[in-house]
Amino acid sequence: MPTRREFVRGCIIASAGVAAAGGLYGAASLLAPEPPAPQLRRVDYFGAALVTGPAVRGVPLLPLLVAPDGAIAGNPAPRSVPGGVLGWYRYCAHEQSLPLQPGFPTDDERLRYFATKDKLESAPMAGDAWWADKVGEVANVADFAPGKGAPVAWRSAGMQGKNIITATLVRAPGEVVYEDRDLQRVVEEGFAARTASGGTILGFVTFCPHFCCVMGWHESPLAKRRSEGPGAQNVWDALYCNCHDVVCDALRIRRDFFVSPAR
Repeated sequence: MPTRREFVRGCIIASAGVAAAGGLYGAASLLAPEPPAPQLRRVDYFGAALVTGPAVRGVPLLPLLVAPDGAIAGNPAPRSVPGGVLGWYRYCAHEQSLPLQPGFPTDDERLRYFATKDKLESAPMAGDAWWADKVGEVANVADFAPGKGAPVAWRSAGMQGKNIITATLVRAPGEVVYEDRDLQRVVEEGFAARTASGGTILGFVTFCPHFCCVMGWHESPLAKRRSEGPGAQNVWDALYCNCHDVVCDALRIRRDFFVSPAR
């Protein structure tokens, strides 16, 4: 049987060995290669200007085409945007959405009025929801009086969840303000839909850049309350996300960018 001195000395040696091993393992963990950082790319776009809220940018414009009968369609490749615009909408986990992939097979780019069943069955919205009985029909310029807006879906027949690409069409109730004349020319020539009377309809992606909630136009009771009475802020005539109070100005168009996973 070892003496007390031999026992203590053995414990000290064992402890030193454990410490040394821990140091080696610690050093090894420090020297282990880190996983490669995800590759990112900058995506430049233009859209509604952010007015207020925790988002850091506004929502992108959807380029529109109008058929002779007034039907409104999305245009994934306007001449004014090299490479097309599908990359503009790859945020809020839409990087893998089928309708946003190059070569997605579709022969119908028309926009259809759209709302989820939950939305249609929820408490009445603040607006008149004039589009509610048109869900599934193709949007038409003749449907929009000044200041009217409606939710639509693009390239989404048969799609579910994140594969449904939603947008909001808004007929401007007044003059649209652009960051500069060149941007105005590009938008008016390739992004705006014109009514027979010369009105301007613009389309906006509805995924809020903050937490990806869905923004609306003339829908939120909170936006209506905030726009009435003393000290009111007019967030009614705006794209509004009532989840976190994000406001984008659909009548003020500016250039912006976001960072997205590279593809």
